[in-house]
Amino acid sequence: MLFKRYGNPLKLLSTFSMRNLADFIFYLFEQENEEQLWEVWLAKDVEQSFGDFKKDNAVHIRTKTIRGNDDEVVAEQLAFASKLVKPKKRPQ
Repeated sequence: MLFKRYGNPLKLLSTFSMRNLADFIFYLFEQENEEQLWEVWLAKDVEQSFGDFKKDNAVHIRTKTIRGNDDEVVAEQLAFASKLVKPKKRPQ
């Protein structure tokens, strides 16, 4: 799938962080799914518009989340991690 759009996908994938890489891969799956839906819509005698057909049959992998300020996200993650691991006290 990546070779269809990009000559060297490893070079492209190395530019993403781990958090963004998963989102990018899900995006590629959604694009591939949309192309397959387009081909099916063209091949079948469907009376719906493509937009309606896509809305009824598309599979959405990615979830749309709104992230807060980076400081808020870090504080939230630290609070969650501190529930799992008790931090060691620093020697004075």
